[in-house]
Amino acid sequence: MGKIPLEETIGGAFKFFFVRILSVLGTVWLPLLVTAALFAGMIWLVVPHDWWLGKFPVFDQKHPDPEAVLAIILPFLAVLPMMFVTMLVVDAMMSVGLLRLALGLKKRCFVFFSLGADVWRVVWTQVLVFLTLFAAEIAIVIFVLTAVGLGTLFKQHEGLWTTGIVIFTIAAICFAIYAMVRLFFFLPATVVVNHKIAFAKSWRLGRGNFWRIVLISLVIGLAVSIAFGTVMDVTAASVLGTSAGDLGEHPTHAQALAFFHTFIRLVPMMFAIIALEWVANTAIMAGAVGTAYKALTVKEEAAS
Repeated sequence: MGKIPLEETIGGAFKFFFVRILSVLGTVWLPLLVTAALFAGMIWLVVPHDWWLGKFPVFDQKHPDPEAVLAIILPFLAVLPMMFVTMLVVDAMMSVGLLRLALGLKKRCFVFFSLGADVWRVVWTQVLVFLTLFAAEIAIVIFVLTAVGLGTLFKQHEGLWTTGIVIFTIAAICFAIYAMVRLFFFLPATVVVNHKIAFAKSWRLGRGNFWRIVLISLVIGLAVSIAFGTVMDVTAASVLGTSAGDLGEHPTHAQALAFFHTFIRLVPMMFAIIALEWVANTAIMAGAVGTAYKALTVKEEAAS
């Protein structure tokens, strides 16, 4: 299998985002609108209405009532899984729509919302990423604990045994990372093109491209993080920092209430910046995956 063309892939990723920006926005605006509505509804349901009016519960600082604290925390903990599942599905939906554009399967898009089979296949690949990482971590922990337990049988060679455990653990972690990067970088693209989860093809496309995939991901991730981090710093963060500086060491109730109201007013802006960062990162990565996939499959077809 050929190598991913680095310059072409990174350039193609950013070119896809900026040149096809109208189609990118057309693909993501409805999923984001639905997500915002669902999140707003969840937050409205779990946040006590008195809090919106600035009436917060008061606890004994030295001996707070655990049941009262738990009663406030539990609704927030209950809604987190629903938010996570919503983001998982919406991220898969946007990835499918953007990859169709990046792979040339769709010329333009102004409205997109799909819960079709490809979206659920991409959701399943994301779940597999989590399950694989979790299983790998559990397996490594079990191995280390078992090896440490067996180490008592080899006291004469304790140093050599410990060195072997460390080397094997590092090798296992490195292989797990290698396998995840090589397998899952191209997997969403294979789903969109073949309408099935093609593990073998994704693994084959990633052969010899581990460090190139890592470099591409780092360049895109750092560029997006720096750009939107700067936007957050000069907007919401600067206002919050100024407001927090006015509180002093022992803020009064009125000062704390004023800070809370300032924070509430900035929440929509912060969510908007985070959502735009999410969209930019997803779109640019889709451009990178699409460019790399087309480059490698063209070479593969030519070779065959």
